[in-house]
Amino acid sequence: MRLILGLALLLSTIACNPGRRVMEGRSSTSETASTAASESTEQSVDTTVLETGESYNESTTASEPVSVGGAFLTCLYKNGQAQASASYQMDCDIGPVAEVSSAITQADFFKVDAKGVRTALTITMEDLANLKWTVSETTATLAFNRVEVVLSANNATSVSLTTTITAPLVITPVLSFWLGGEPNNQILSGTEGEDCVEFGNLAAKVDHQNRTGLVSGTYGRMNDIPCGARVSSFLCRSLSSGSANPWLISTAKGVFAAAAEACPAGYSFGFPMSEKEVTEVSALIDGNNAVQNIWVNMSDRAEEGKFSIGSR
Repeated sequence: MRLILGLALLLSTIACNPGRRVMEGRSSTSETASTAASESTEQSVDTTVLETGESYNESTTASEPVSVGGAFLTCLYKNGQAQASASYQMDCDIGPVAEVSSAITQADFFKVDAKGVRTALTITMEDLANLKWTVSETTATLAFNRVEVVLSANNATSVSLTTTITAPLVITPVLSFWLGGEPNNQILSGTEGEDCVEFGNLAAKVDHQNRTGLVSGTYGRMNDIPCGARVSSFLCRSLSSGSANPWLISTAKGVFAAAAEACPAGYSFGFPMSEKEVTEVSALIDGNNAVQNIWVNMSDRAEEGKFSIGSR
C-alpha cells in the first residue's frame, strides 16, 4: 500500500531570468515548516528563493513552461533492506503527472539536513516520462527527514519540490550486531513482548554471555526488551552533515516512549546501521562509566518480527 507522505511545495525562479521573484507555495494539507535556501555538499543548483509565508492555492502556478502547481513529491523507503547495507533505496514519484505541463529533462535529488545543507542522492532508476525514480543514500543521511528534487525542462527553467519523510524504514536485522540468541521476543509472565531495542556496553555483553551461555559476535551489542522495562538514556544522532560529534548519549532518561523529548537540539533519536556505526556507538557507551544500556531507535511494535526505525 503506497503511503503519501507530508510535503511542502517550493516554487523557484526562472534560471534565465534571475531577477524575477516567485512566491513560495504550500499545500493546505501539508505541514507548516520553514524552508531555507542551501547549498549541496556534492552538487550545486542555481536557484533563488523568496519566502512570503503566503498559503498555496490552486490559482498559483510555477513559471511556465513547467507547471507543477498541483503536483506533489512522494518518497517511500523500500522495506526489508539489511541493517548493514552500504546504501538504502527509496521510491519517489511526482503526481499527478497531468499537472506537469512540460517534459522534464533532468531531475536532481537531495537529502536536506536540519541546517538546510543538501547532500545529493544517487538515482538508480529513472522514468522521466512518468516522473518516477528510485534513489539511494548512505547511512550518513538516513537521519535527515527531508527529500528535495530539482526539476529542469528545456534547460531553461527549474522548480523544486520537497517532502518530509514520516513513515518508518523497515529493515532486516543483522544478527552479528545483536547479543547471542537475540532478538528473541521473549514474553515473560505478566509482561509485554520484547518490542524495543537497547544497546549495551561491554560489561552488559559479557554478563549476557555468562548468564545465557550464548556467545555474541564481535559487534554484538543489541537486545530486544519490553518497551517499559528500563529507565535508560537514549542514543542521539546529529542532524547536521559532517558533525564533529555525530553521536551523543542523552542526559535525559526514561522508558522507550520518552524518546521524542530526550535528545538535545540538533540531534534526534538514533540507531547504528553499519559496522562502522556500531563500532562508534560501542566506543561511545564504553567510554561512559555512568551508562550500561541505552535505548536505540528500533522496534517491532507495529508488527512482530518487522523491525523499523521510527520517523526522524
